[in-house]
Amino acid sequence: MSKTSPPKPPQAPSVLFRREIEAAIAGGASAKKMTLRLTLNDGRRLRRDDTVPLEQISYRGGEMHFLGVRVLEGGVAVSVLDQSPRA
Repeated sequence: MSKTSPPKPPQAPSVLFRREIEAAIAGGASAKKMTLRLTLNDGRRLRRDDTVPLEQISYRGGEMHFLGVRVLEGGVAVSVLDQSPRA
């Protein structure tokens, strides 16, 4: 009989995108020009993540921001950090 380990839960959006945002900023990108496009599920998980310090999520002008990056929820099948300039 073989032992199989239970599947690992998906990585928290806060962990994954913190790494991506920090790497983009270190590479010269501006947080103000990036957009974090999240699935509805990932957006919910980010808002409810109790490991994220309060100061890392903010709301300005009716929009959520994570580490200074604008967050848009829904309309995507896979969450992604969009580094193209905002329209």
